[in-house]
Amino acid sequence: VAFAVFLPGFFLLALGLFQQTDHDNGLWIGLGTALFIAGGLWLFWYSSTKDGRSAGQSVGKRAAGLMVVYLPTGQPCTRVQSLIRNLLHAVLFAIGGLPVLLEPVAALLDPNGRRIGDHIANTQVVTTVDYEIVERAREVRALESDTGVSNIEPSLAASD
Repeated sequence: VAFAVFLPGFFLLALGLFQQTDHDNGLWIGLGTALFIAGGLWLFWYSSTKDGRSAGQSVGKRAAGLMVVYLPTGQPCTRVQSLIRNLLHAVLFAIGGLPVLLEPVAALLDPNGRRIGDHIANTQVVTTVDYEIVERAREVRALESDTGVSNIEPSLAASD
């Protein structure tokens, strides 16, 4: 969506700036600038908060069976946590060049695969299968706590 607005805005802006005649240049420049800014803002907002949507998953993470969790609670990350997680990446992307490689290299070097933004936001990317197993275990422990019965067979707990 952002590129569908951002790129036409860029081309309209360029058309207005480099058009040989003075006729309607202001219109092209104004329209191009508005679309360029709107697309840029949407691109920044979506890129920064995408992991805090729909159960800690961007569209790509959902397709790959991954999600981002907030480690202190074990719950899917929120938009604010996603913004914090992706802010360094956005800054490095804006700088361009080699600093952009800092985040993936950090993830490769980290024993848990966490990039710098994950450490700042206290988040981690996990598989949805692993998350569901941990959530199911939490539910069983909560049921054990509520009923006073321990070692509830998970298959029995699922039928409640």
